[in-house]
Amino acid sequence: MRKGLQCIFISKARLVLPVFFLLFSFNHIVHASSLLNASTTAKDTIQPISGEYLPEVEIRAFESDRPLLQQAAGIERLGPADFEAFGSRSLNEAINSRPGVRLEQRAPSSYRVSVRGSSLRAPFGVRNVKVYWNDLPLTLADGTTALNILDVAVTDQIEILKGPAGSIYGAGNGGVLKFSNRLSDEESRLTAQTATGSFDMYRLGLKKSGATDDMQYTAGLHHFRSDGHREHSRTERTVFNFSGRWFPTADQPVGFHVLYSDLFYQIPGGLTLGQFKEDPYQSRPGSIEQNSSIRQRTLLTGFTIERNLGNNVTNSSSVFLSNTDFDHPFILDYKKDLGTDYGGRTVFRKDAVLAGLPLRLVLGAEFQQGRVSARNFGNKEGVRDTMRFADDIRTRNYFFFTQAEAELSSDWLLTLGLSRNTVGYKVDRNVDNLTGTPFAVSRNFQAEWVPRIAASYKFNETSSMFASVSAGFSPPTLDEFRTNEGSLNEDLEAERGLNFELGYRGIMPQRGVHWDLSTFYYRLSESISTFTNEDGVVLFRNSGGTNQFGVEFSLNYPLLRTSDNRFLSDIQLKHTYTGHFFYFRDQIFGPFDLSGNYLTGVAPHSAFNELKVGFFGSGSLYLQHRYSDRLPLTDENTEFQSSWNVFSLRFNYGFQTGFADKIFLSAGLDNVFDTIYSLGNDLNAFGGRYYQTAAGRNWDISLRIEI
Repeated sequence: MRKGLQCIFISKARLVLPVFFLLFSFNHIVHASSLLNASTTAKDTIQPISGEYLPEVEIRAFESDRPLLQQAAGIERLGPADFEAFGSRSLNEAINSRPGVRLEQRAPSSYRVSVRGSSLRAPFGVRNVKVYWNDLPLTLADGTTALNILDVAVTDQIEILKGPAGSIYGAGNGGVLKFSNRLSDEESRLTAQTATGSFDMYRLGLKKSGATDDMQYTAGLHHFRSDGHREHSRTERTVFNFSGRWFPTADQPVGFHVLYSDLFYQIPGGLTLGQFKEDPYQSRPGSIEQNSSIRQRTLLTGFTIERNLGNNVTNSSSVFLSNTDFDHPFILDYKKDLGTDYGGRTVFRKDAVLAGLPLRLVLGAEFQQGRVSARNFGNKEGVRDTMRFADDIRTRNYFFFTQAEAELSSDWLLTLGLSRNTVGYKVDRNVDNLTGTPFAVSRNFQAEWVPRIAASYKFNETSSMFASVSAGFSPPTLDEFRTNEGSLNEDLEAERGLNFELGYRGIMPQRGVHWDLSTFYYRLSESISTFTNEDGVVLFRNSGGTNQFGVEFSLNYPLLRTSDNRFLSDIQLKHTYTGHFFYFRDQIFGPFDLSGNYLTGVAPHSAFNELKVGFFGSGSLYLQHRYSDRLPLTDENTEFQSSWNVFSLRFNYGFQTGFADKIFLSAGLDNVFDTIYSLGNDLNAFGGRYYQTAAGRNWDISLRIEI
């Protein structure tokens, strides 16, 4: 079997070079065509479809503001137009339209992010991926991220860095998600939004933004509620956000950010195959009786300051503080956590010239400290029962980084990066009803040097190629080190890996064409995976190594473009493809040799297709298709989720009136053919409870008024 898998692996690899040559040829054919068309008259000039594709749009990846064509990494960007194409129900549809990224949704507000297959070690929550909001870390010092505290309305832009980015952003093999708000230059704007839809969903929101001579700001208050598509799956979330930027002097802007989220959601639980076939929308037995749910209140606040220090040296620094109140009755127990995180980040940049070559130097550090008062109780019909154990937990996470970017010529850019990462836990068990003896345990992971080497080359103003070699380091999170039944997994080792990546991308703004192709090989050691004991408690273990080969591709192009005053203004197509061929390399548990098996929870093939039809320049009809190949649910590859296809429709229309600058209407129908599928599965689940059913056919209508 192993040899057969290796043959498949090699055959997939052989597909990459022909695809690269095909796209390379396509680019230069189109580029030559654009040169020929340059001699046409002005009345034949083609106008850009969207500013989203303009080369002047800069990406802030790796602390370097450069156009996408100069970035030597796998990067995805989502802006306001992308969110409008998918409606206001949640973030997952927009994020899942990008290759290599999968936002799984086990319950209506239970998210799990998989960047290049990183969800294997995340039975709940987000792990192995670093997340920032307006340059403040949402990821806690212990490595976990509650992405569900964010509402789709509190962000205007997302940048996704795929693959290990430890040279700048610290521990994490999966990648980085950067959420941000755009601050307006307009004097004042008030936006009101309301929405309703299936499952008694409704949304209300207010947003105020504006600018003065020395200030920019945006503030919003948003409430979302839904009864959910499954039994016992109600969600309610209220989010307040504020971002401001002041200019005491022209070269020293100061930013202030606040995010408060009050989230409640019920947990229907995983189903067996029999239950899934009988009624895919039922809850797991016991979930209702035990009030399986989560109530989480989070406050994140921070300051940022940018300074021009002279001699081409600039500095940006931030300090932040977050508090979390976490209340979680579950079928097996009841968790109550109170946590505080604080820290800071500082980055120095210097532009210089060395041996006649432009050089940009980056030097910085990030520090986080967390303290959690964690208590575990028995659960008696949704009420806290006898305390089982109580811990006082301290976590420290800090890293130093440096980076040099050298412009070897007008076309070549070379990047060298290096960081040193340190992570440690200390657990003081004050109450332990299992042993009756309090104790203390410390675990400090060996400091890791994480390097990155990358280079990009511009063929012309419309296309470029890049290559990179980067290391990854990801220690166990606190939830993996300290599991729900009270044990401390002191033998769990950090994941380490080495990623090789080659990419080719192009952009033609005057024709509305954009393509991006990358292939990578990631060799991971000491990979962390999940298993469950007979009581159904999720536990973790090092699973040996994995071989991860991938191909990711996206292409956007127009079929028709006419003037804005016609009924049919444009037709555009978008395609993305993800090929992830991941295998266990050397995993042996007792009598079971799992080497050569497909990596659990990873679909070998997935795709997204979108047809957009524009009307009168302000109306749009979207037809969207998502496909996922079947994927293994167990390390042994004995159970698989079936492949699925899901289709969606959305109609948007914006117009102006006498009392409003813009009125925006949106109506959508998701899962048109009522496909029964699971968007997020419980992997290696005890008793075969793998299935978390996604929503069936559902609709929503929203109205947004801007004054």
